[in-house]
Amino acid sequence: MARMGLLVLVERCQGCEGCVVGCKNWHGLPAEGPARIRLAEGMVGVFPEVSRWIFPILCMQCQYPPCAAVCRFDACRVSDEGVVYIETDRCVGCELCVLACPYGARTLRDGVADGCNLCLGRLRDGQPPYCVDTC
Repeated sequence: MARMGLLVLVERCQGCEGCVVGCKNWHGLPAEGPARIRLAEGMVGVFPEVSRWIFPILCMQCQYPPCAAVCRFDACRVSDEGVVYIETDRCVGCELCVLACPYGARTLRDGVADGCNLCLGRLRDGQPPYCVDTC
């Protein structure tokens, strides 16, 4: 089976949050709620040699997704394209997938698990994920 993922060039990320805003807009998520992408940032070094790094964190599209392994309702799945996604009509909101994700990339939104699915519909239409278009 094929596997999908995003290659993020972190050295080019400026922390503008365009990917976060674009994702929220595309998926109709509220501005004040959790996003499917979050930016982790930090600084390394000692003054005056200090550098800042920013790293977008989203579903890492695991080869053997722990979220799918613990889902008792077969709501966390892997598509034929190799994308980890949530079948929302099967999800009962038990949060097992949220707890199982080692990256903290799953959230519970309105009683249903949510996370990045690489804009699966766009991928199937031959388009990149929306975060890529807005970066």
